[in-house]
Amino acid sequence: MSNPSSVTGAPGTGSVTASDVVTAADAIGGQVHGLLDGLRLAVGMSFTGPRRPTHGELGIDDLAAAMLRLPDLPLAGAGFVAAHDALSDVPYWLQWWTTDPDAATPEITQLQVQTDPVADDFRDYTALAWFTGPQATGLPHLTGPYVDYLCTDEYTLTFTQPVMADGELVGVVGADLFVRALEARVLPSLARLPGSAALVSATGRVVTASGAGWVTGDLVREVPVAEWMRDGATGEPDWQLLRCANVPLAVLVQRG
Repeated sequence: MSNPSSVTGAPGTGSVTASDVVTAADAIGGQVHGLLDGLRLAVGMSFTGPRRPTHGELGIDDLAAAMLRLPDLPLAGAGFVAAHDALSDVPYWLQWWTTDPDAATPEITQLQVQTDPVADDFRDYTALAWFTGPQATGLPHLTGPYVDYLCTDEYTLTFTQPVMADGELVGVVGADLFVRALEARVLPSLARLPGSAALVSATGRVVTASGAGWVTGDLVREVPVAEWMRDGATGEPDWQLLRCANVPLAVLVQRG
């Protein structure tokens, strides 16, 4: 029985291990969260005065836009989403920017969303997983893969972090990464592993895969990935799970 951390690719393909895939996913996850650390601190500064800031006093426009211009990290969106009544002038607010990371000269635009709770087209974003996750745990959160019908209609991973002021959640900072951007980093190594292999989320959703007929967004039903991720299990005789350190993702590899 082989250990996927030492499984190599077929002869002639070069030596590739499942740990290489974990390392690649961890690297991009760590880079995103490093940027969000800075955005979170910048937002937090606006909440240090004697009163809560207005939506025009957040002062993060340039920082969020700079995140979307990084040539080595093709983010599709970034910004701050306020908790209900966290700001002094509006009950809800999204200060969020989007771009097309594939464009030769990406244009950065501010997302226009209905934030008036009495409007017919208002949607309470505080009920969405990318907000409720960090709200419930006080920790960084990863939502997806999911199709982002609000912004891009693309399979997306949304990274969010809670922003706290005086022990209270005042919102979340976040960044959107297209799944295909992460796939470009990990699939070349993943595809060279023998047997079926997939990068999966904490809920058992496939981010990208080779073999077994899985595609992005599929729920792995062959093995209980979500239970293994929750309980710290490492697999069973036919499958093994290797967790990432910086993001709640793991590489699922078929043994043998």
